[in-house]
Amino acid sequence: MKPLLTHLDNRLPQNCSTAIADLEKEWPVSHQFNYIHARWLVGCLFNWPLFFERCYASLEEGGWMEVLDIGFPCQSSDGSLFPNSAISKWNDLLVKAAKISGRELTVAAKFGEFMREAGFKSVTIIEKRLPQNPWPEDAKERALGEIALPIHQDGHERLGHDYLIPNMGMSIEEVDIKLEVVKKEMEDPNIHAWWPM
Repeated sequence: MKPLLTHLDNRLPQNCSTAIADLEKEWPVSHQFNYIHARWLVGCLFNWPLFFERCYASLEEGGWMEVLDIGFPCQSSDGSLFPNSAISKWNDLLVKAAKISGRELTVAAKFGEFMREAGFKSVTIIEKRLPQNPWPEDAKERALGEIALPIHQDGHERLGHDYLIPNMGMSIEEVDIKLEVVKKEMEDPNIHAWWPM
């Protein structure tokens, strides 16, 4: 198969090639893989069971699949993320808008079930918490929060525009005004919020 992203070819190992394809259409590969890694696809797919079925069918015997994704909504263990906070309301709005579009933002909690139904054996779920910002006292978690904050802010801007404008009838200006308050709350170290991973 000829690589489609030739500008990446010099950074890929010799035994790798790239292809651009819609995961929910026919896959442009005829061979099987020994490893499939999927990451940050929540909000992208309509049919998760079909995706896992295709992944299973595309693995050679003894092959592995690894999935890393984010869960919704954002949470806190100490009650510092209030139900009436801008972040909580924003998450509720995104989940509702995604459902209208035919996608599900809370789907990561079902990955294990979907994988087993597709035929995967020895499914292991490892749950982690990704801090919203650098609020944790632990140095490693604080560093993760520093890295995660701009990613969360940028990601929610994209989600807001992609979901709220077409599905909730909101204007760009309305979304951006709400998002400004959400981003400010995301930066607040007194809100000990985290995302399920």
